[in-house]
Amino acid sequence: MGVYVDALMPTAPSRKWPWPSACRLLADTRAEVVAFGRTMGLKPEWFQDRPDLPHFDLTPRTRAWAMRLGAVSCSRETVALIMKRNRETRQKRQALEAAVAETAQLKGQSA
Repeated sequence: MGVYVDALMPTAPSRKWPWPSACRLLADTRAEVVAFGRTMGLKPEWFQDRPDLPHFDLTPRTRAWAMRLGAVSCSRETVALIMKRNRETRQKRQALEAAVAETAQLKGQSA
């Protein structure tokens, strides 16, 4: 289990994001990235709850701060692996939920 920051990438500054670069704060689990963000004082509304990659966007300054707090710099390959694992976990959960619903429906029909 861990919390990671990927490499800084150039961004197009806008009113919403005035910085010239950004990275993502991510973790092995959604709960970990949310807790780490809370520790950093990141606002909950900044959290991007994407199914495959829940994360916070960070500025260069907040990236450095995250690393001082224990986040580990990671490669694009690590990000891809986390995304793949999240996708597989979601698919397994959906299959289990469908099986439970089907079982409940069959039990209802036999009653």
